[in-house]
Amino acid sequence: MTAFSPDPLFQCLRRLEQGEDSPSLRALVAEEFPWPYVLSSLPHRDLLPLLYHRLRRAGLGAQVPAWAWARLEALYRLSLLRNDRLFTQLEEVLSVLSAAGVEAVLLKGAALALTVYDSPALRPMRDIDLLVPREMVQEAVAALTSQGYRLLVQEVRPGFVYEFENEWRLQGRAPGQVSVELHWHPFVVMYYRRAIPVEELWDRTRPVAVGRQSARLLALEDQLLHLCAHLSFHHGFEPPLLWAWDVAALLKHFALDWDAVVARARRYRLTLPVQAALENVNRDIGAPVPEEVRRALAAHHPSLLERAAYHHHRSAGHTEAAETLLELLALPRGRTKLRFLAGKLFPSRQFMVERYGLRPPSLWAFAYPYRWLKGAVDIVKDAANVVCSRWTARAGRVEETTP
Repeated sequence: MTAFSPDPLFQCLRRLEQGEDSPSLRALVAEEFPWPYVLSSLPHRDLLPLLYHRLRRAGLGAQVPAWAWARLEALYRLSLLRNDRLFTQLEEVLSVLSAAGVEAVLLKGAALALTVYDSPALRPMRDIDLLVPREMVQEAVAALTSQGYRLLVQEVRPGFVYEFENEWRLQGRAPGQVSVELHWHPFVVMYYRRAIPVEELWDRTRPVAVGRQSARLLALEDQLLHLCAHLSFHHGFEPPLLWAWDVAALLKHFALDWDAVVARARRYRLTLPVQAALENVNRDIGAPVPEEVRRALAAHHPSLLERAAYHHHRSAGHTEAAETLLELLALPRGRTKLRFLAGKLFPSRQFMVERYGLRPPSLWAFAYPYRWLKGAVDIVKDAANVVCSRWTARAGRVEETTP
C-alpha cells in the first residue's frame, strides 16, 4: 500500500486537530505550506473541504494566501452542495427500498459522513454504497428500475453477476444524480467474500437515521475491517488520502473492541490488509492503534493463498486473467467452478460484441481465440512480474546487509 508520509496536508490537519495555535503553525499556513501542489493534487482533493473547515474554526483563514483561501472555500461550498443533493437522493432511495421491504446498510462515505465527520460536507462522495440482503437483491433492483434507474453492469452471462460478484450498479434518471451500488456482500474480492459470512455482519448492524428514513450501519469493528481492506486494495492506483483519513477518523471518534478486531481479522483472513492499513494511519496520521494489537496482527501466520490474494490485489497492473485464476482457487470444487470458468471463457454473444467493440457484430465468434490467447499471455506476464519483484526485493535486502 502507498505510504503517505511525510504528507504536508496530513501534517497540517494533525496540528489543527490538536488545537495548536503557534507562530510556527501560522508561518506554515502563510508561507511554507505547498498550496499550489496540494490544491492541484488529485489524492489531496477530497480532504480540502476538511482543511477549510479546520482552518476557519482555528481562525487562520486570514493567514492563507487569498487565492488559496478562495479556492478552498469554493471546494467546501461545492462539497456542501453535492452532498446535500446526494443525501436527498439517498433518502429517496431508502424510501423506495423500504416500500419494497428491503433493508439497507450504509457503507463507506455515507456511513462516515453521518457518524464520524462534523458535517456531511466534510466527507465528499461520488456514489451511494448500500448493502442489501442477498435474497432481496432482485426486489431492490426492480424497485429502483421502476423509478427510472438503469443497470450499468455488463454481465458475461445472465446470472453471472449475482452468483460470482457482489454488486449491481445503477444510474438515476435525473441530472445530477449519482450512481447507486447495491452490494450483497461488502467485500469486492471473492477470496474474502468466501471467508466472511455476510450473515454475521448483518447480525451485528446498528440503526441510523437518514433524514426521515432509517437504515443500518456495520458494527464499528466490522466497519474498520471493511475500511482497511478498501484502503489496502486500491488495485494499483494511488488511493485518495481521504481513505486513510477515514480509517484514522473512525479510530479517533469511537472506542473499539480491539480483541474482536484481531479475532475477526484472523478468522476472515484479513490480517495482512488490516495490519498494513493500521500501520500506515498510525505512522502518518497518529491514529490510536494499541501496541498489543499491532503485535497480535504481526504474529499471525497467513496461509499461502491468503498471502497470494493480498499481494495480488494490492499490486499495480495485475490482469483479468490472474484475477480469474485467484477467484477460481477461492471457489468450492465441482459445478460452481465449472460455471465460473464457462462464464469467463465463453461469454455471451452480446458481451463479446460490447466488450470488444466488434464491427460488424457478426465477428463475435472470432473474439474468443483472442480472449483466450490474451489471457494466457497475461498469466505469463503476471508470473514474470512476480518473479522479478521477488528477486528485486531479495537483492535489495542483500545489499542492505552487505557491509
